[in-house]
Amino acid sequence: RDPVYRAFLESAAADAREMNRASRSARLVPDPRSGNPSDTYHCIFDGLQYFKRGPDGSITETRDPLLVRIRFPEEYLRDTDPGLAYRTISLASSLYHPNVRSAAVCLSGFAAGTRLRSIVEMLHAVFSARAYATSDPLDPEAARFFADHPERVHALRSAPLWPTPVGRVCRVRS
Repeated sequence: RDPVYRAFLESAAADAREMNRASRSARLVPDPRSGNPSDTYHCIFDGLQYFKRGPDGSITETRDPLLVRIRFPEEYLRDTDPGLAYRTISLASSLYHPNVRSAAVCLSGFAAGTRLRSIVEMLHAVFSARAYATSDPLDPEAARFFADHPERVHALRSAPLWPTPVGRVCRVRS
C-alpha cells in the first residue's frame, strides 16, 4: 500500500479506538477482511430518533440502530470525483431524510481525505436531523416533509455523539 494511504488508515484506526472509548451513540467496528489497518468500518448508531417510512407509506419515528459502512478506497486521498462520498459511505438501514436516497448519503463538507471522526460527526448530524438539505436534496419528497412538518423534525430526540463537550474552556487574561 501507498505509505501516505497507510498512514491515513492508521489515523482512521486511532480515530475509531478513540470514538469507541468516548461515544455512547456510535460504535465503529473494523471489517476483519479489509486488512490491517482496516480500510472499511461498520458504524452502528444507537439512541438516535429518526424518521422511517412504514409499509403503508406513513412516516413514523423510530430508534432502531442505524448501520453504515464506511470504506476508504485506495484513491481516497487523491480523488476529485464529486461522487466520492457515495463510494465511501453506504447506509445499510432504512431512513427517511432529505439527504438520503436508498444507500446514498449526502454530506455537506465531505471531500477527499476527510477523517473518519469527521465523517461520523457529519453522519450523526444528518441522522439526528440537525443537518438536512431542503434545496437540491437527494430525496425531494423527504425535503417537502421536513419543510411541511418542522415541529416533528425539531421534536426528534437523539443521543449526543459525545457525552461531554469535546472543546476545552480557555481563559484569557488581559
